Amino acid sequence: MRRATIVWLLLACSCKKESSPLDQPPAGAGGSSSDPWSGSAAPASTPAKTLCADDDITKHIDESLSVSLAYLSALETKSAKWSKDCERARKDLIALEPDAQKFMDAMLAFKAWGGSLSDECRVRVAELGDKLPIAAEIEKRTPALEAKVKPILEKCENHPGFKEAAAKGLRVLRKKRSP
Repeated sequence: MRRATIVWLLLACSCKKESSPLDQPPAGAGGSSSDPWSGSAAPASTPAKTLCADDDITKHIDESLSVSLAYLSALETKSAKWSKDCERARKDLIALEPDAQKFMDAMLAFKAWGGSLSDECRVRVAELGDKLPIAAEIEKRTPALEAKVKPILEKCENHPGFKEAAAKGLRVLRKKRSP
């Protein structure tokens, strides 16, 4: 389904996460020890009308996906140099931590905003998101990146410090799988 990029952002608003160490923010990040995936909403004083305006929706999607695209680009740049050198990949993953954290912060902000929307507004978010070129670009580039990163993750799994580095430099939001 072409709507995957926007849908996974929206699903983060209402779905349980599938647990993986790579899905978690690094220890000590973000301050609160509460589950960052639990529901949160925009302030009650925010008028629903403003939240569902096309301009506001587009602004939120653009902001979130711009950060996603920046992280995707940084990961593509780093992973392009990976071959069989687990130590290089480990160092690159550590260097990606700031970009990964920005990505997570943007996704969590989008999730919080999306959690404050009505069902009708969420439908509108998906409709508008389908039309944004940045969403299509992310969808187009993601499979090649996954194909590049997955083998190195498997190959280097037992390399000293690699799992910790991957937990710092990789962030993944997963859609809830249908039963």
